[in-house]
Amino acid sequence: MPIAEEELDDAFQPSDTVDILRLDVVAYSDNPCMSSIADESDTVNQHTGGDLAAASCADTNPAADAHEENEIVDAWALRCDSLTERLRLLADSADRQTGDWLAAAQQVLDLASDAPCDDDGSDSHAIPPRLLHAVLRLLDTSDAVCTLKFSKCALELLQKSGAVERLSASSVETVYLNIAKILFKYSKTQHHDSDFMEAGLLKPLLDILRTHSPEHRSSDLMVFIIGILKNIAFDESNQKELVSSGAIPALFSLMDGDHFLDRTKETSLLIQVTATLRSLASDGHEEFLPENRLDLLTDTLERFSENAELLTNISRVLAKLSYFDSVCAEFETHKIYIQRITAALSDHVDEASLVLRLCFVLGTLTARNSSVCDKVAFYCQGAVLLQKLLSHYWQRERRLANVESGQEALKETDEVLVALTRLLGNMAISVDVGTTLASSSTIVDHLINILGAKRIADNEELVLNTVAAIANMSYHNVPSNLLISEHQELVCCLLRPLLLESFNVEALIETARALGNLSCHETSRLCIVEIRLDEVLTILLDHGDADLVYYSCGALVNLAADAVCRSRLLNACPIVEKLSKLIAEIPPGHDDLQRIAVQVLANLSIDRESMQTASGLESLRSMLPPLVNESNVRELALEILERLPSSKPGGPDDDDCALDKLPSSEFGVPHGDGAGDSES
Repeated sequence: MPIAEEELDDAFQPSDTVDILRLDVVAYSDNPCMSSIADESDTVNQHTGGDLAAASCADTNPAADAHEENEIVDAWALRCDSLTERLRLLADSADRQTGDWLAAAQQVLDLASDAPCDDDGSDSHAIPPRLLHAVLRLLDTSDAVCTLKFSKCALELLQKSGAVERLSASSVETVYLNIAKILFKYSKTQHHDSDFMEAGLLKPLLDILRTHSPEHRSSDLMVFIIGILKNIAFDESNQKELVSSGAIPALFSLMDGDHFLDRTKETSLLIQVTATLRSLASDGHEEFLPENRLDLLTDTLERFSENAELLTNISRVLAKLSYFDSVCAEFETHKIYIQRITAALSDHVDEASLVLRLCFVLGTLTARNSSVCDKVAFYCQGAVLLQKLLSHYWQRERRLANVESGQEALKETDEVLVALTRLLGNMAISVDVGTTLASSSTIVDHLINILGAKRIADNEELVLNTVAAIANMSYHNVPSNLLISEHQELVCCLLRPLLLESFNVEALIETARALGNLSCHETSRLCIVEIRLDEVLTILLDHGDADLVYYSCGALVNLAADAVCRSRLLNACPIVEKLSKLIAEIPPGHDDLQRIAVQVLANLSIDRESMQTASGLESLRSMLPPLVNESNVRELALEILERLPSSKPGGPDDDDCALDKLPSSEFGVPHGDGAGDSES
């Protein structure tokens, strides 16, 4: 059947209209059109299935078999001609009923699936080009549902060699590209996301990515197909379907650099690929582990280090993946991945969006494993890099804070500082790294400046992370620690508003933890007493949060071990009464809290004279005997009982008490989890 071809026009003129395909049909089949194709199609379907099965098994009467096969082919051809004419009538009709169009589209799909096969099992000549042409004419409609359904039909027919055998490869490629442009237009509207799945388009689109046919390898076509997938992947149902259909391996197959000689086109493609991978990362995180895909992803950071947009997309993917233990374990095993991340950070200090997400990834990794802290700080020169980043973004924040028109930039800068301080706090958990960071005047000075300039009511996460970083660094008691050697009093004063003015439990916990570490040093203890934070810590013993009470007791342990501070606690604060009440109410299973509370009492009991006048002494006497039977605090309880003044005349003198048995050890808190664990 001769068909005259015309090359396809360029798609998408400025008006967004699409010229899909123009083919002049010279000859039609002589078979008459059938008026009731729906009724007869069911009969043909059943007859075809049975006869083909019988034909495949028959070993006698070849002439009869050939005759039956010819009848099947003729019946299918009648259906095809009738359906083609029906599609032409639909295209020319002014009254377009959605139901009629969708029914016709389903008949096209059924017809394609029933196409008779050649002897070699192929359907190379079954689908005539005129059917494809009729379907393509129906794509120019304002009804999105119908357009998507007929796009599905067109993609199915394009897989049939008979439908395209008289078209040049460039014409077929243009057909694909024009269909992709139409679908891309609809994919940009969110309420059509579910329509793509209902139309059955996800699999055909993925098939285009998987195939190696020349007409599918156009970089423009790939960019449009992946752009469609990126847009519709915001829908959760589509995400799950794409993951289960193998979208992630298909996307990674385009990242190996073998498909394009033009680097600009390859970059455009990878931007779309990585944007799509970001949407699939949560549901499909396990699909990122096989075949060195994480290596390929992080290697792209290195190969395209000049393209900030592509690197930002990759950082978004990594941020999603960092929530999952299996992925983090891969990063802990392959330090080259971490090195590539820090290299990207170093090359793009000014790219706030990229710095924010890569710091978030490193913050999550360092929170899991202290060995990663050492890799970041020393193997990847991260300790120096963090000084540079913190200095850069704090100075930017100070400039923007005084510019009314820079509020958006200020907000983004503050978000970067949140991620940076979180990363610093987590890295400071490591002894070697924490000591190094605490010895840096750049880092220490900027953390102190942040704490002095920011208020928790306005910058909650930033203040929380800053206090956590200071708490973790102050744990390392070495001469080079600048927080200890130069800034103890200043830090204590800056922490005071958080205890007095904040109702944020996390802020109270981090502040109490920092004071617990600082109070290991005499300068800090005297400052705490001078600014009356000892009274606040005593009040916090009544708080309902067990962690806050525990860390408050930690600071009080150290204060009670100091003679000056102990005297003030006993004379100015109702600490004995509150501790007695606390110990009596501690529920089972809180052995650490019980022990540290009793430790505070043990240290206080050194000052027997002040203990005699302390409020709550009788409650303490009645509470202590049962503690003697608690293995966790037995020795401490006996020490306290031995020191308590007698409640009866003629009790033991002070000289009879053994003061040398008190284990008034210092309390220090090694680390705590930073705040700000949500990805932007």
